[in-house]
Amino acid sequence: MTLRTGPIIRITPTELHIDDPEYHEQLYSRTGRRDKYSYFSGRFGYASDSFSTVSHDLHRLRRKALSPMFSVKKIEDFQPVIREKVEKLCQKITRYQDGQVLPLSRALMALTTDIITEYSFAKSYDQLDSPGFQDTLHEALVAIYVTGHFALHFPIVFPILDVMPEWLVRKMQPEVLPVVGMRKVNAHSNPTSSLSRRVADAEL
Repeated sequence: MTLRTGPIIRITPTELHIDDPEYHEQLYSRTGRRDKYSYFSGRFGYASDSFSTVSHDLHRLRRKALSPMFSVKKIEDFQPVIREKVEKLCQKITRYQDGQVLPLSRALMALTTDIITEYSFAKSYDQLDSPGFQDTLHEALVAIYVTGHFALHFPIVFPILDVMPEWLVRKMQPEVLPVVGMRKVNAHSNPTSSLSRRVADAEL
């Protein structure tokens, strides 16, 4: 369609489809003030978190508190842990022989989950230890992506999931239980959690 009408097409009253690589730098420029599109910002339920913050100025303040966690030095200091997890994955892959099928997508999911949880919560989920990489967040995240699209039109979905008892979520949609449980823990966590302490230490 863009070949007939040009590189920019309005696909909804509030959305444009842009097929122009040269426009990338302008569209994703780091200069200037740009608020997020509120319709998309709350698609995963927490419109008050840093990721979903609509206001440019408020997002900048929230991002500033987390920036020390993602400095070059902090990531460099964390390299030994990353290497340890990668080595653990490599050792496990070498066990797959004689035509065994390696679920690579699940293996990489386990690797990234263990790295991220170790860095964010100071406690790895140890999903690399799961036999056949079965105990990962793969199904849960796929389900959340699908639910997120639905929640664009019905934002009440995630608040309902958050207040539903665990037994009911397990019965209705068990694959989302790990993520819903994580959201509940994070929502009610003590402000002096490991992540908060790390941010405070970095600012000191």
